[in-house]
Amino acid sequence: MAQGSQYSFRLLGGKVISSSNSEDSKLYTGVRLALIIGTLSSLALLLLGLVLSALTEIRTSQQSAVPLAQLIPQITKLQPGAILTLGILALLFTPVLGVILAMVTYLRVKNWLYSGIAIAVLSIILFGLAQAFL
Repeated sequence: MAQGSQYSFRLLGGKVISSSNSEDSKLYTGVRLALIIGTLSSLALLLLGLVLSALTEIRTSQQSAVPLAQLIPQITKLQPGAILTLGILALLFTPVLGVILAMVTYLRVKNWLYSGIAIAVLSIILFGLAQAFL
């Protein structure tokens, strides 16, 4: 397909959805970059935490996750458990960032169906986080 060409498809209810390749390309590029950067940064943090754990002879199996209130002070002290916790948090929140980027893009191009789906997915994720932390 040529750059900027249109395509459309029919939903179950008979509604036709159209989009251009440039819109989709921007969305996919943004989400792809967010997922790649999030995954690589979490991998780097996890590796750093494991290396620091090996160098300081602190066994990671003896550590538990660092509470959020203590995370920043322990990261500044280069505590391996805190860096591992940050790496896990980065890994967990990477897909959330992808959903947020997709939602913003769908809202911007006024694709209400996919905006609603993205909002529903984000609501489910936020509900789960609220249940976990409250």
